[in-house]
Amino acid sequence: MKRRNAFTLIELLVVIAIIAVLIGLLLPAVQKVREAAARAKCTNNLKQIGLGLHNYESAKNYFPGLSDPAPPGALSHQYAFGVLASVLPYIEQANLQDLIDFNQAATLSPYYNGIINPVHDQASQTVVSLYRCASDGQNPLFNQSSGSRSPSNFATAGTNYVFNCGSGTANANAANYDPEFPTDGMFWYGSQTGFRDMFDGSANTVLASECLMGPGGAAPPASATPPSPMGRFYTSLDTSVFLANSSPPGGWNRGGLVTTRPSECDNGTRAWGVMRGSSWFWGGRAWNAVFNAALLPNDPLIDCGAHGRGYFAARSNHTGGVNAVFGDGSVRFIRNSITPANWAGMATRAGGEVVTE
Repeated sequence: MKRRNAFTLIELLVVIAIIAVLIGLLLPAVQKVREAAARAKCTNNLKQIGLGLHNYESAKNYFPGLSDPAPPGALSHQYAFGVLASVLPYIEQANLQDLIDFNQAATLSPYYNGIINPVHDQASQTVVSLYRCASDGQNPLFNQSSGSRSPSNFATAGTNYVFNCGSGTANANAANYDPEFPTDGMFWYGSQTGFRDMFDGSANTVLASECLMGPGGAAPPASATPPSPMGRFYTSLDTSVFLANSSPPGGWNRGGLVTTRPSECDNGTRAWGVMRGSSWFWGGRAWNAVFNAALLPNDPLIDCGAHGRGYFAARSNHTGGVNAVFGDGSVRFIRNSITPANWAGMATRAGGEVVTE
């Protein structure tokens, strides 16, 4: 009788085990290659945004603020078109900017809710690949609903790139709608800083870095434990808590110095914010458009703010740090281990700090 040539069950199991081991060995390597490619793409995105800012400054003699001045007689708060909206023609996106009517308000009243004016829906819902980091992986469209507009359901396209509003030790309210209270960084509401303002040197001054986009949708229930993943959430202090801590040593002092981090940031009354980086189009709130150096890159403390004031860290999914574009156009990888003094020094435009990293 002729014998059949076939694998025994044990041999099959051995082969399967070998294949599983090989996959286990190769998968981390593949993931590292993918992350390296994503990080390189992210670096290039920031490079292009930096060049766009340079070209804008060359044309107008200043960098775009979180908003340019509103039309005469208009409520300036509602005209907070973002830096990324202003820079569109300088990154080969002039056709997209043509969809934006800068003579019509960016948001509906009350402006601080960020309810986009329906005339800007097509532009604000357009996902711009240059404004996204592939390492994030978050859905870039933020579904929203509001009874103050029709249709009530709408979406905004988010971004992973936010702008430097300073060290966080000056007025931390980057979107305070009071140009007389500027930050010590490069961007705030109504700012018109340029290369002439970089007394620390363009190579030592950060223009933009990264954030992780929030999850959007409904915020999780308030609790003392930050939601996970933490970097996509921030603590939004309620008005009563903020006012109770509006002067030193309780927290932020409008136009003054940040002295201590309010205890409510970590263990008190709060609401979780879910809209970090939720719109490249709108620049009206710090959680949406800026970072500061009060926290280190990917800081273990959660972002925290009220009425635009607060602590908003640069964050990414890159291993060990974040990308940042500087005033000289260079893009550098800033490690999580950078010292607070060096990180704050990079965030100020004229602090006179000696940056050693």
